[in-house]
Amino acid sequence: MIKQRIALLLAALMLLGTFGLAGCKKDEIPHLSFVDGNGNYVLDADRDLVADAPTDPALWRDPDVLTFSYAPLGSGGVYATLFDHFVEFLKEKTGKEVVQQVVEHESSAIVDMRDHKLDIGSFAAGTTCYAVNLAGYVPYAVKGTAAGPQSYRLGVVVTEENFQSGKFTTLADMKDAYVAHATATSSSGHIAPLALLPQEGITPGVDY
Repeated sequence: MIKQRIALLLAALMLLGTFGLAGCKKDEIPHLSFVDGNGNYVLDADRDLVADAPTDPALWRDPDVLTFSYAPLGSGGVYATLFDHFVEFLKEKTGKEVVQQVVEHESSAIVDMRDHKLDIGSFAAGTTCYAVNLAGYVPYAVKGTAAGPQSYRLGVVVTEENFQSGKFTTLADMKDAYVAHATATSSSGHIAPLALLPQEGITPGVDY
């Protein structure tokens, strides 16, 4: 039921963003992207695939208190203190009060950013396109260290019993099995398997 509600919410947002940028070739992108929560038009006049700042300086926002949120794929409560150090970093660099806003799902963060209730957000890779197309999100940084951006590996998880019995030890063993993917907007949990597993001879939705 929760996943159905989330899917309906994202679908509703996509309808509100009728002129969304997804699926268009760069030279076909309409100048009007969508209308934000205050009824203002959000444009992509230079067609760089992200929203432009309003041409009227009167529409620029300079809040005294900045809100930050990490957009989770699951319950947001587990991230309540994880970004405390980053919040302090933002305070130091901006000279403003920064409040971390805990949301329960990525779709809530997209709605809040669209309605100007969220100023700075950290979105998963798979969710970024929705935030760009539906909330005017402008990506400008990725997680990492002084050595460079962070990366991660895609893994397939099976029970200890199935592994020890030899039932699932290679990707080929996934054929004709029931395999669960994560949230549909998750890069590592859904989008990456769709793109990478066929290269290994396993096609999601066909072989399992």
